[in-house]
Amino acid sequence: MPFHDAHHLAELVLQPPVWVIFLGVSGSGKSTSIDWLRRQRPELDWIEVEEIVGPSDLLSLRRELPRDRCALIASHLKPVWHRLIRPPGRGQILIQVDRDRGQLETYLRDRQISFSREALSAFKKRFQTSFVDLRSVLELTDEGDFDQGWTKFEKQRDIDRTPEPKAIQIID
Repeated sequence: MPFHDAHHLAELVLQPPVWVIFLGVSGSGKSTSIDWLRRQRPELDWIEVEEIVGPSDLLSLRRELPRDRCALIASHLKPVWHRLIRPPGRGQILIQVDRDRGQLETYLRDRQISFSREALSAFKKRFQTSFVDLRSVLELTDEGDFDQGWTKFEKQRDIDRTPEPKAIQIID
């Protein structure tokens, strides 16, 4: 399947040295976007950084990355951390990949999987834009119907949340 450029990465004006930071939940497409941008702009001599999960990771990165290199960064932090710990002398572009921009709809349509807006809306409410979680739902359908998989997923979730019956205690 072709890369769906929902975040208009092809239109980015990149002036080295720059940090391009992809923010989002696990499975939202950070690494896929990084791989695509790296292939599109190989002349920028990228350093790739995966999984920034805490502010201390960001501080370390700020100290350790060479000042003249461009970086593609996958981060779980909120945008405010990147604004506070901005790299001196470098440009910084923040791209929130787990916000709804039609990526899931495009993904399903490209694969000819039917879906209703209601079911997909319920999915997004719970999982935002997570392709990993979407694929988990799709594994539950054999008919190419997202709604069928979502219904099964919801039933399974309800079963998993049913508390275990308490053991009977006999007191002499």
